[in-house]
Amino acid sequence: MNQARSVADLRYMKEEKIRKVIIVDDDEVDRKILERWCKKEDLQFSSCSNGKEAFDALKKDHFDLLISDLDMPIMGGISLIQEIKKLHLHIPSIAISANENSAVKKAALESGFDCFIPKQTDFRDLSNLISKEIVQHHFFSHKFK
Repeated sequence: MNQARSVADLRYMKEEKIRKVIIVDDDEVDRKILERWCKKEDLQFSSCSNGKEAFDALKKDHFDLLISDLDMPIMGGISLIQEIKKLHLHIPSIAISANENSAVKKAALESGFDCFIPKQTDFRDLSNLISKEIVQHHFFSHKFK
């Protein structure tokens, strides 16, 4: 992605009021990395250690972006996104996982996540990746309404 496109995507993210992120991961270190990213991007965030906590939070509050691990105790990411879809809530959603297996990625996308990012990704590039996904999601969701 070129620099001009990255800047445009970030501007779009801010203009679209992507302000509040819910982070769901049972690994405290990974949650902290994502929390630092939110702080750096001046985004509000809530963190949960499993899908059940996140689902309860999503029923009570509005979030502009969901970033969820897939493999967690109590309720994993795939079960979480399926429960969200049952309530007819739509939130741009990103699955993250240490497992980069193509079957895992396929399962995440088929369950309703908008995109999949491996945990091995250099999170310094997370803004560009997330901005790109939000732009694509926004374009497709409005184009086909």
